Formats: sequence, structure tokens, C-alpha cells
Amino acid sequence: MRIERKFETAANEEIAAYQRETMMENAKKTPAELKADELELKSSFERMMAKIALKEKYSHRVLNPTKWKAFERFYQAAIKMAEDTQSNILIESDEESKATITISNRTLVFQKEYTNPVTSVFCDLMSHAKECWIHSKDGGIEIIFWFEICDEFIRTDLYNKELQ
Repeated sequence: MRIERKFETAANEEIAAYQRETMMENAKKTPAELKADELELKSSFERMMAKIALKEKYSHRVLNPTKWKAFERFYQAAIKMAEDTQSNILIESDEESKATITISNRTLVFQKEYTNPVTSVFCDLMSHAKECWIHSKDGGIEIIFWFEICDEFIRTDLYNKELQ
């Protein structure tokens, strides 16, 4: 039996149709209308960036020792997993907000048994990471696990007051 669904192809076709529709709508607009749309888009972007900057102004991060210790255990296990799978590994942290474990290889094989160390570590990384990105890179795959290692505190009273 073989079942195949090309969801990415369908999504790309939807995006292309939207782009064609937008180009046709823009072709009907006057230069003044196009300029007004451009200014609105720029203004919207600037408002969004100002809101982000304001949040940053009233927030600070503090390294959480518990989260850091957990990350240490994860990266030590990931190093062993990388060694067992002959993968490349890169561990980075800025100690101010987040840390990453990046594993890359041409191929990774996970066996059925959850007791298999490679499968066990991969499942732990997947379930404890805040985000996981898997994508192709240089003819192979790259997996990036993002971990939050700090707690963020926001002075919501000041943030909300200035936001108004």
C-alpha cells in the first residue's frame, strides 16, 4: 500500500495564487493608492516594532538555575547521542535567554525500542525543548532544539501605562 499527500505542493500553489491575485489587484490601483498601501504597511511594521521595543524596555531576564541544570543534562546526553550516531553537534547559550543544541548529519536512524539510548535522548530533547526545527542543510538534515534557560519578568504596570 502507498498513500501520498502533497500538502506542501498544495500550500505552494495557494501562495502562488494569492500572489497572482495581489499582483492583479495592485495593477488596478493608482500610484497614489499603491503609495498609501506602502505607507500603511510601513506604519504597521513600525508600530509592531515599537511595541516589541517597549516590552524589551520593561522586561529583564534572570538565569534560572533549575532550567540551566536541566539544559546541562540534556546537552551531555545529546553529546553522547551525537557520538553514537556519528553526528555533528553544536551547543550554544547566551546565558541571558535561551540555549540551543544543534545536531546535523546526512541521516539519523531511530530504532523502535524506546530503551534505545539514541531514541530515548531524541524523545527527551523533543519533549523538553521549547521549539524544535528540523530542516535540510548541506545535503543532510539539521535539528535545532531551543531551550529557555531564563525567567522573564515584565513590569506590566509601566508597560501598560506607556502602551496607552
